[in-house]
Amino acid sequence: MITVVIPVFSSNFLEKAVNSVNKTSREFVSSIVIIMDDPSRRLPAIRSDIPIKTISNPVNLGAGPSRNIGVLFAGNEYISFLDADDEFLEGRKEYYESILKDNVNKCWCSDYKTSSERIVKSSTKKNLAEYLSNTNIGLSTITVRKEMFINYG
Repeated sequence: MITVVIPVFSSNFLEKAVNSVNKTSREFVSSIVIIMDDPSRRLPAIRSDIPIKTISNPVNLGAGPSRNIGVLFAGNEYISFLDADDEFLEGRKEYYESILKDNVNKCWCSDYKTSSERIVKSSTKKNLAEYLSNTNIGLSTITVRKEMFINYG
Protein backbone atom coordinates (compact mmCIF):
# COMPACT_ATOMS: atom_id res chain seq x y z
CA MET A 1 0.00 0.00 0.00
CA ILE A 2 0.90 3.65 -0.36
CA THR A 3 1.08 6.70 1.94
CA VAL A 4 0.56 10.15 0.46
CA VAL A 5 2.70 12.86 2.12
CA ILE A 6 1.37 16.43 1.87
CA PRO A 7 3.40 19.37 3.24
CA VAL A 8 1.22 22.41 3.99
CA PHE A 9 2.05 26.07 4.52
CA SER A 10 -1.19 27.62 3.34
CA SER A 11 -4.24 25.37 3.57
CA ASN A 12 -6.29 27.27 0.96
CA PHE A 13 -6.33 24.32 -1.47
CA LEU A 14 -5.69 21.45 0.95
CA GLU A 15 -9.24 20.12 0.86
CA LYS A 16 -9.10 19.84 -2.96
CA ALA A 17 -5.76 18.01 -2.69
CA VAL A 18 -7.12 15.49 -0.16
CA ASN A 19 -10.33 15.06 -2.16
CA SER A 20 -8.26 14.23 -5.24
CA VAL A 21 -6.49 11.47 -3.30
CA ASN A 22 -9.83 10.06 -2.13
CA LYS A 23 -11.31 10.27 -5.62
CA THR A 24 -8.41 8.76 -7.58
CA SER A 25 -6.45 6.56 -5.19
CA ARG A 26 -8.69 5.06 -2.52
CA GLU A 27 -7.92 1.46 -3.54
CA PHE A 28 -4.15 1.86 -3.12
CA VAL A 29 -3.61 4.60 -0.53
CA SER A 30 -4.12 3.51 3.06
CA SER A 31 -2.98 6.70 4.78
CA ILE A 32 -2.34 10.39 4.24
CA VAL A 33 0.27 12.29 6.27
CA ILE A 34 -0.22 16.06 6.40
CA ILE A 35 2.61 18.18 7.78
CA MET A 36 1.63 21.74 8.79
CA ASP A 37 4.68 23.92 8.29
CA ASP A 38 3.30 27.13 9.81
CA PRO A 39 3.00 26.81 13.59
CA SER A 40 0.86 29.97 13.74
CA ARG A 41 -1.95 28.35 11.71
CA ARG A 42 -4.32 25.49 12.39
CA LEU A 43 -5.32 22.91 9.83
CA PRO A 44 -8.98 22.98 8.85
CA ALA A 45 -11.11 19.92 9.50
CA ILE A 46 -11.05 17.80 6.35
CA ARG A 47 -13.26 14.81 5.64
CA SER A 48 -11.54 11.84 4.09
CA ASP A 49 -12.30 8.20 3.40
CA ILE A 50 -8.59 7.54 3.87
CA PRO A 51 -7.17 7.98 7.40
CA ILE A 52 -5.22 11.22 7.90
CA LYS A 53 -2.34 11.71 10.32
CA THR A 54 -1.45 15.34 10.98
CA ILE A 55 1.87 16.64 12.22
CA SER A 56 2.72 20.25 13.07
CA ASN A 57 6.26 21.52 12.80
CA PRO A 58 7.30 23.61 15.84
CA VAL A 59 8.83 26.19 13.45
CA ASN A 60 8.62 26.83 9.72
CA LEU A 61 11.06 24.39 8.14
CA GLY A 62 10.06 24.58 4.47
CA ALA A 63 8.49 22.04 2.13
CA GLY A 64 11.55 19.78 1.73
CA PRO A 65 12.21 19.13 5.42
CA SER A 66 8.46 18.79 5.98
CA ARG A 67 8.31 16.07 3.31
CA ASN A 68 11.20 14.28 5.01
CA ILE A 69 9.33 14.38 8.35
CA GLY A 70 6.21 13.06 6.62
CA VAL A 71 8.16 10.13 5.19
CA LEU A 72 9.28 9.17 8.70
CA PHE A 73 5.62 8.98 9.77
CA ALA A 74 4.52 7.06 6.68
CA GLY A 75 3.69 3.47 7.50
CA ASN A 76 3.71 1.96 4.02
CA GLU A 77 6.27 0.60 1.59
CA TYR A 78 5.57 3.29 -1.02
CA ILE A 79 5.37 7.07 -0.66
CA SER A 80 3.61 9.47 -3.01
CA PHE A 81 4.14 13.18 -2.62
CA LEU A 82 1.46 15.78 -3.25
CA ASP A 83 1.75 19.50 -2.62
CA ALA A 84 -1.21 21.03 -0.78
CA ASP A 85 -2.09 23.20 -3.78
CA ASP A 86 -1.98 20.37 -6.36
CA GLU A 87 -4.31 17.50 -7.24
CA PHE A 88 -3.92 13.95 -8.43
CA LEU A 89 -5.56 13.30 -11.80
CA GLU A 90 -7.88 10.55 -12.96
CA GLY A 91 -5.89 7.53 -14.07
CA ARG A 92 -4.09 7.27 -10.76
CA LYS A 93 -5.45 3.74 -10.28
CA GLU A 94 -3.66 2.51 -13.41
CA TYR A 95 -0.52 4.39 -12.34
CA TYR A 96 -0.46 2.64 -8.95
CA GLU A 97 -1.31 -0.74 -10.49
CA SER A 98 1.71 -0.48 -12.79
CA ILE A 99 4.01 0.49 -9.91
CA LEU A 100 2.96 -2.42 -7.75
CA LYS A 101 3.09 -4.84 -10.70
CA ASP A 102 6.51 -3.67 -11.95
CA ASN A 103 8.04 -3.68 -8.45
CA VAL A 104 11.34 -2.06 -9.49
CA ASN A 105 13.54 0.31 -7.53
CA LYS A 106 12.75 3.37 -9.59
CA CYS A 107 11.17 6.70 -8.96
CA TRP A 108 7.76 6.77 -10.64
CA CYS A 109 6.51 10.06 -12.01
CA SER A 110 2.94 10.98 -12.88
CA ASP A 111 0.91 13.89 -14.22
CA TYR A 112 -0.86 16.26 -11.82
CA LYS A 113 -2.92 19.46 -11.76
CA THR A 114 -1.89 22.70 -10.07
CA SER A 115 -4.17 25.11 -8.19
CA SER A 116 -4.19 27.30 -11.32
CA GLU A 117 -5.70 24.31 -13.22
CA ARG A 118 -2.49 23.73 -15.21
CA ILE A 119 -1.80 20.09 -16.05
CA VAL A 120 1.85 19.11 -15.51
CA LYS A 121 2.92 16.16 -17.66
CA SER A 122 5.74 14.00 -16.38
CA SER A 123 4.71 10.35 -16.66
CA THR A 124 7.85 8.26 -16.66
CA LYS A 125 10.01 5.93 -14.60
CA LYS A 126 13.48 7.14 -13.58
CA ASN A 127 16.37 6.52 -11.29
CA LEU A 128 15.76 8.55 -8.10
CA ALA A 129 19.16 10.28 -8.25
CA GLU A 130 18.51 11.32 -11.86
CA TYR A 131 15.08 12.66 -10.95
CA LEU A 132 16.20 14.60 -7.89
CA SER A 133 19.16 16.12 -9.72
CA ASN A 134 16.80 17.68 -12.29
CA THR A 135 15.93 21.24 -11.28
CA ASN A 136 12.75 21.22 -13.37
CA ILE A 137 10.68 18.83 -11.26
CA GLY A 138 7.44 18.90 -9.38
CA LEU A 139 7.43 16.68 -6.34
CA SER A 140 3.68 16.14 -6.73
CA THR A 141 4.67 13.72 -9.45
CA ILE A 142 6.72 11.10 -7.65
CA THR A 143 6.04 7.79 -5.99
CA VAL A 144 8.98 5.93 -4.54
CA ARG A 145 9.72 3.14 -2.10
CA LYS A 146 10.11 4.58 1.38
CA GLU A 147 13.34 2.63 1.97
CA MET A 148 14.83 3.92 -1.27
CA PHE A 149 13.95 7.53 -0.42
CA ILE A 150 15.44 7.28 3.08
CA ASN A 151 18.61 5.56 1.80
CA TYR A 152 19.14 8.19 -0.87
CA GLY A 153 18.94 11.23 1.33
